[in-house]
Amino acid sequence: MTRRTRAERSERALPTDLALVGLLCACKLAIDACVLRLGFTHVSDDDYARTVISQQFAHAPRLDPSGTSWLPLPFWIAGAAMRVLGRSLGAARAISVALGAAGVVAPYAAMRSLRIPRATALAATLVGMALPWNAWLGAATVPDGWTAALVAAGAIAMREEAARPWCAVALLAASLARYEAWAACAALALVCVMRALQNRGDRSARDLACALLALAGPALWMAWNAHAHGSPFHFIARVTAFRRAIGAADAPLRDKL
Repeated sequence: MTRRTRAERSERALPTDLALVGLLCACKLAIDACVLRLGFTHVSDDDYARTVISQQFAHAPRLDPSGTSWLPLPFWIAGAAMRVLGRSLGAARAISVALGAAGVVAPYAAMRSLRIPRATALAATLVGMALPWNAWLGAATVPDGWTAALVAAGAIAMREEAARPWCAVALLAASLARYEAWAACAALALVCVMRALQNRGDRSARDLACALLALAGPALWMAWNAHAHGSPFHFIARVTAFRRAIGAADAPLRDKL
């Protein structure tokens, strides 16, 4: 199949994929409505702590909204939205629901970039969004519930050369929201460096740029910690101290597993 033929087929398929994306978003909103209807309110007290940080950012924006180990991007987004929608708990939940519904587009698009059949991509995304933990996060007031969708999309599509720049952008955003994304960033950077060594010219330069972009989030956060707290690994020390304080660090390995 020629490049022109693939492009023509892709153009014809776009309306169908857009319709299915709309269906996925509607299903996600329906799941959120059911969860709330059944009486769900929050995952933990952290839901409200993060809402307060977003409210503070809306009132007085700053580079590091929490001043702690929490990564900043979710508070930038939620806080910026609260400047328009208001700083109420209802606004925080509406922002989380909207971002969660929009986030389901990413894994579906990643699977379609690998030419996975629509039915398979649709079913996989539906199963993922309906898992209890994802259903709870979608209806909670946490500002970072959308992160998992970006991590999944980046992990799924990083093998596709044309999709790797988008994967790097997705994982950059995710890495400034949740530490779990950092492992996926490292995996993408490794893939990109290996591809760059195999290729030459523009393709090699593009892969190296993707690797740098994927690692930019962790690098920038560590640089900020070094500037603001005197150590690039301050966030690790803070989390470790908190786990010791609540007794989680001293739990037997069997209990942790």
